[in-house]
Amino acid sequence: MRKIFSYWTSKIIIKDLSWVFLGEALTRLSSFLMVIFLVRKLGAAPYGILAVGLSFVSLILELSDLGLNGTAIRLGSEYYKKGEVSAFSGLMTSLLLSRLLIFSVFIFGVFFSDLFFDLDFFKKISTQMILLSLLGGGFLLLQTYVNSLLVCLQKFKAVTFSNAIIGVGNLFLVFFLFGIDRLSPLRVISIIWIPPLLSTIFAWFQLNPELRKLSWPNSLEVNRFLKIAIGLSLAALFQVLLSRSDLFMLTEMSTLEEVGRYSAHFRLSRMTMLLPSLFGIILGPRLMGSLEKTESRRRIQQFFWSAALSVLIVIGMIILRNLVIELTLGTSYIESSDVLLFLLMGWIATIFGQVLFQMMVFNEKTKPIAIGTFFALILNVGLNYLWIPQRGALGAAQSFLLSSICTTAFLIFFVIRLKKSNISL
Repeated sequence: MRKIFSYWTSKIIIKDLSWVFLGEALTRLSSFLMVIFLVRKLGAAPYGILAVGLSFVSLILELSDLGLNGTAIRLGSEYYKKGEVSAFSGLMTSLLLSRLLIFSVFIFGVFFSDLFFDLDFFKKISTQMILLSLLGGGFLLLQTYVNSLLVCLQKFKAVTFSNAIIGVGNLFLVFFLFGIDRLSPLRVISIIWIPPLLSTIFAWFQLNPELRKLSWPNSLEVNRFLKIAIGLSLAALFQVLLSRSDLFMLTEMSTLEEVGRYSAHFRLSRMTMLLPSLFGIILGPRLMGSLEKTESRRRIQQFFWSAALSVLIVIGMIILRNLVIELTLGTSYIESSDVLLFLLMGWIATIFGQVLFQMMVFNEKTKPIAIGTFFALILNVGLNYLWIPQRGALGAAQSFLLSSICTTAFLIFFVIRLKKSNISL
C-alpha cells in the first residue's frame, strides 16, 4: 500500500492526470451540456433523428479505426520509450494509410450498395444528413489520428489543449444554436464538426517536426503490427456492431421516442466513464512502454485501483439516479429511470473489463479478445430481438448489461489461462 500511495503522489503522474482531467472534463462536460440542451430544445422525436445521424458518424469513425489506434499506442509507446524514431514514424504511416483505406471502402459501400439504403435506419434520415455525417467522420478520423500520436509521446498537455478547443467550441455552438428559433437536426449536424477540425489543426503543430514526416515501415514492423492489429480489428468490429445494435434495432423495431429516451440515458450513463478514460490515457502508454516486469505489474495495480474508485462513483449515481435525471434530462425522463439503472450496471462490468483488456493487449494476445466480443455480440443481438419489441428502450438496456457481463467474463477466463505473462493478477 505504501508503494501504491507513493506512486500515486509522484509529481509526474499528478501533473499528467491534472492536465488530462482538465481537457477530458471540459470536453465531456461541454458535450453533455449540448446533449441536455438539444434534448430539451428538440424534443424526443427530433432528437431521436439527430441521435441516428450522430450514431452513423460514430459508426464511420469506429469502422475506420477497427482497433488500429490501440495497436499503434501499444507499439508506438514502446518505440518511443526505446527512442526508435524511424520505427515510430513507420508505424504511424501504417496507421494513417490503413484508416484512410478502410474509410474509403466504407464510403464506397454506403453509396454503391442498396443494402444500406433499404434499412429503415437510413430511411429516417435525409441524404444531406448522410453526406454531412461522412464529412464529419473524416474530420474526426484525422483528429483521433493526431491525438493518438500525442498520447504515444505522452504529450498530455498538448492533448488537453486539443480537447479544450473542442470543449470551448461546443459551448459556443450551444449559445449559437440557442438563438435559432426553428432548430432542426440537419442544422445541428451541419456545424457540429467545426470544433474537431480546429482541434486537429492545433494538435498537428504540437508534434515534433521529425514526427510529421511519414516513412515506410520495414517488414518486421509490419508483421508485428498485423499480429496485434488482426485480433484488435476483429474485436473492434464486433464491438462496433455490439455498441450500435441497441440503437439500430430500436430504430428498426420501435419508435423514435424510444430511440431518443435510450440515447439520452446512454449518454448520461457514459459520463461515469470519465475517470476510467482518464486513467486509461495516463497509464495506457506507460504500461505499453513498460520494459520491465515490475513496472508493468505496478501499472496494472493502478488500473485496478482506478477501476474500484470508478465503480464507487457509478454506485453513487445508481442510488441518486432520479435526482440526476431531474437535474439533467428533465422530469419527463424519470419514468424511464430503469433504463439508466441497467446501463449503469453494464458500465460496472465494462470498467473492470477494460483493465483485463489492457493486460491482454500488453501481452499481445488479441485474438481471445475478439472471441469474447463475438459471443457478447451474438448474445446482445439475440436479446435485443426478443426484448425490444416488448420492452423498448428498457429491453435494449437489459441487453447491454448482459452483453457487458459476457465480455468481461470471457476476458477473465482468458487472463486466468494466460501463461508466461509479464503481468500478474
